[in-house]
Amino acid sequence: MQAARAAGNRPLAAAIGRLRRPTVSAYILNLLVRRQPEVAEQLVALGEELRRAQEQLSGPELRQLATQRAQLVGALVRSARKVAADADHPVSQAVAYELEQTLHAALADPDVAAEVGAGRLVRAASLTGFDATPPAPAKPPRRLRAVRDDERAEDPAIVRERRLREQRDAERAQLQEQLDRAEEVRAAADEELATAEHALADAERDRVAAAERVEEVRERLAEAEDAERDAVRQEREAQRGRDAATRRRDAATRKADDLTARLADF
Repeated sequence: MQAARAAGNRPLAAAIGRLRRPTVSAYILNLLVRRQPEVAEQLVALGEELRRAQEQLSGPELRQLATQRAQLVGALVRSARKVAADADHPVSQAVAYELEQTLHAALADPDVAAEVGAGRLVRAASLTGFDATPPAPAKPPRRLRAVRDDERAEDPAIVRERRLREQRDAERAQLQEQLDRAEEVRAAADEELATAEHALADAERDRVAAAERVEEVRERLAEAEDAERDAVRQEREAQRGRDAATRRRDAATRKADDLTARLADF
């Protein structure tokens, strides 16, 4: 947008200003993927394993993969922090939470993983249903339901993780709503700024044109003043010439009168 303004293309600058800008966490993830392309492959690979284990109701494998998921997400968040620090964008606690939630969502949803891998995120993603524990089938056998309940009871960490995630999702939803409102206000402010800049450009153009006309009038006035001074000087010179001619004529007249009188005496 600044480059377009510098080039004098204000309509393009205004159009760019109206584009939806990525949130801080989305920008940092895009930066991470561009600098470490292998991140996309890791998300896709582990996500596929998690979904396959979930479909097969493999509790032990799910718990093992859940541990890998937590380790991968933690490592990627640390890498994102380093990449952001190198780019002079320190990561706050809220941004780190959004990074974590987006990575979890990418592991659960291949579409989100593809978007993250493409480096075109605009906003953070959230987990919408993926769970480290296996889902209940439509008509589960009673024995299988008992096994799942026992597995949850044996692994309270999964329960705590789910509850913490739900709490974080609620908090994030509130933050996201506030962010959406702030972005709407910013978009309106950008449009207002673009309009004001357009008006300023018109005013600057009118001022320059008026200044050029004033300079032209000043030049003409200076030429007229020079012509007036020349005319005054010529007038004075003409008056002096006339006065000299008058004196010569008067002297000649007196001389002629004197000679006429002398001739009359002869």
